[in-house]
Amino acid sequence: MPLRVVTQKITNTIVYHYLERKNSLLRYVAKYSEDDLLCDEHFRIVYISDKYTDKFPIGDDIRSYLNGQSTYKQEEIYVDKELVGYRFLLQDFSSEQNSFYYPGISSQNEKYQKFLKKVVMFATSDLPIHIYGETGSRKEIIAETIHHNSSKKSGPLVALNCGALNENLLESQLFGYAPGAFTGADSKGHTGKIEQADGGSLFLDEIDNMSKKMQTALLRVLEDQQVTRINGLPKKVDFRLITASNQDLKQAVVEQRFREDLFYRIFVGQLAIPPLRERLIDLRPLIQEFCTQKNWRINWQEEIFQAAKNYSWYGNVREFNNFLERLYVFYSSEQPSKQDICELIESGSLQVTDAKANNEKQEIENALEKEKFHISNTAKRLGFSRATLYRKMKAHNMK
Repeated sequence: MPLRVVTQKITNTIVYHYLERKNSLLRYVAKYSEDDLLCDEHFRIVYISDKYTDKFPIGDDIRSYLNGQSTYKQEEIYVDKELVGYRFLLQDFSSEQNSFYYPGISSQNEKYQKFLKKVVMFATSDLPIHIYGETGSRKEIIAETIHHNSSKKSGPLVALNCGALNENLLESQLFGYAPGAFTGADSKGHTGKIEQADGGSLFLDEIDNMSKKMQTALLRVLEDQQVTRINGLPKKVDFRLITASNQDLKQAVVEQRFREDLFYRIFVGQLAIPPLRERLIDLRPLIQEFCTQKNWRINWQEEIFQAAKNYSWYGNVREFNNFLERLYVFYSSEQPSKQDICELIESGSLQVTDAKANNEKQEIENALEKEKFHISNTAKRLGFSRATLYRKMKAHNMK
């Protein structure tokens, strides 16, 4: 058969399937409310309700509009088991969500959306705020959100990690020092972080690592509303205090590692960041954002998500972004297998047991479905004996 004929047949087949997907999506449009936004499989907008027509032109990529200030839910549209597009449910996009600043990645998780609303409510008050978040949960993003939605937003946001410095260095960084305060001191002196934050917000991360001496000195600043440089004179200061830790501050008080009186000073507005493992749906926008930042055009983002959702991500967003960086290094120009993806995840994870169990359970479920739940055929497909299959099903609470 001539090459031209083969090429034409392939082209006809591609065009046919393309048109079929479009027709399926058009049929789907008629079934849903006018508050929905529908996109094709490449996230191009194909339908939008009248109230959003000024914001989302037909044909544009919806991902370019969905930033951290928007709240939405994303659903895949399947027709005859084939992905033909995406359905987006926009929530208060035109008003409430545009009324506050949030520099993080859009969340599709209802729990995290409620958390963000609580963040903004605290931000608009003048209360001291304490943020609890596991390692890698991006507490600094929440601190930035609080600052930029507060009455202090016109002032500076000054941050200091208390766990990264020893006591003497922390004292000089936090309080500053007068000229010639100690041997080796700058002849012009040094303005400390507290003084730098005057008129703005001071963010102290890992505050639970502060020594008792530093806790006492900070308490004095909060009580007197003034700071004294080392060998210097008192100066009045006005700042919003935001603190954070990845440890239970209440327990630190019980164990007498943290002053009770300082605890009551800073633990007024409490925020707890939902860990990534409780909002795995947010892996999708994280993948999309990473690809956008790297200008990495791939058509297998969904394969990344399907593999990654089986892991617990105890290192949260930091661990997940580290994995994406490794993936980009090794597979920037080719698509890896699922096993390749899992190996890259596990190479940087401290917790892989849960993921391996989830993967095994999923493989058994897939095999059972393909073999129409025939145990002998399923065991043969998986390379197990019937007894081994029964044992594994029991271990995974499968009936």
